[in-house]
Amino acid sequence: MKKSLYFSFAAALLAACALFTSANAQTQGAGAPEIIRHKLNPHGADALTQGSTTATSPISYHGGPLIGTPTMYIIWYGNWNQTNGSDTPAGQQIVRDFANAIGGSPYFQINQTYSAGATTITGNVVFGGETTDAYSQGKRLRDASILAIVNTAINNGGLPYDPNGVYFVLTSSDVTETSGF
Repeated sequence: MKKSLYFSFAAALLAACALFTSANAQTQGAGAPEIIRHKLNPHGADALTQGSTTATSPISYHGGPLIGTPTMYIIWYGNWNQTNGSDTPAGQQIVRDFANAIGGSPYFQINQTYSAGATTITGNVVFGGETTDAYSQGKRLRDASILAIVNTAINNGGLPYDPNGVYFVLTSSDVTETSGF
């Protein structure tokens, strides 16, 4: 079952930028907190979570690199001139509109709460540009193929190398990813 292009892109953006939001704590009955039993964690300890009304950050900073204001780049991979209703110039425009509007939106401003170390998370995103790739790695992609597509876009001058860049490879519907992501 294929997801709509817009929502797939939104999910990818949130994952790539490591954006996490916490759910509101839920209560039962007369204010008793709901207890949620989780599966065993990878270390074998059974984990219990108890809701509360205390505001805490769901993300712990462990000293790694941060991007204060990411720059989003799009690589249109495959055939984006089809007549299927999504792999079209109109479908691409929906993604462009999203890319140009998400930075600074009230939803994305939530990320300001995750500033840490010497980096201030601005809650903004800059749309840095786009390029196309007509099947340079074929129609069946592996994880290494995705890296090759991004490297080719940068090395051929289609997109700049940007240490604050987040590069999205958006494939047309006739392309499959075979190794996991």
